[in-house]
Amino acid sequence: MPCYVDTATAAMPANITEVGIIILSGGQGSRMGGVDKGLCIYQQTTLIEQVLAQLSKQYRQLRRTDSKQKKNGGRFAPDVLPIFISANRNIGFYEQLGQPVISDIYNDFCGPLAGIDSVINAYQQGWLGSHHNKITRWITYPVDSPLVPENYLQTMLALTPEQIGVWHAGARDHYANLSMAHTAVGSLRDYLQQGHRSIRGWLESSECALQAVGQSTNNNRSAKDSNAINSFVNLNYQADLAIKA
Repeated sequence: MPCYVDTATAAMPANITEVGIIILSGGQGSRMGGVDKGLCIYQQTTLIEQVLAQLSKQYRQLRRTDSKQKKNGGRFAPDVLPIFISANRNIGFYEQLGQPVISDIYNDFCGPLAGIDSVINAYQQGWLGSHHNKITRWITYPVDSPLVPENYLQTMLALTPEQIGVWHAGARDHYANLSMAHTAVGSLRDYLQQGHRSIRGWLESSECALQAVGQSTNNNRSAKDSNAINSFVNLNYQADLAIKA
């Protein structure tokens, strides 16, 4: 049975300045008719702008809390957002948002796992610039889920170094919402180079300590938790863009 980390009790991460956040917006959008999902309008704003704004806000809140705890010492990073956008089309639009944009090093829209590896590869090669801190944990978020759960980053950081987290909401696991140590990239890359593409397949084939994090399946959860679960939507079809928050 999966182990759940509750959002209400998630611990403050020790190294918020060593986190890299990847917004996955490089898909083919086949179920939406082949459009670039990140540029789709939801509630009068593009999906990418909504997701970026919410993740940026959460990161800055965690940085402020972390800075207060370390005010008498500790290492402070430059005031930059360690948020990277995985995109394969409309690169100019994404770049004007102010965050690094990385296209896949794999051909033919190989899926989110390829996007993750491409961002990590760019980081390893030094293509993202020297102003970013050392990254020891990566957190991913798909652009087609515009309502970012409250405390998403904090919860995804409440893991031990060897654990890989998968977000759980609405009675299922959301495999594109990952929290993984940088050291896991080796097995991820090997899996891709063998011609495989599935995030779930990679997790099941690797000997990782997998944790389901987010809202638990506890029947006694609060109404607030239930609302948080119901608000986690994936917009996969054009008709979904009309869903109200």
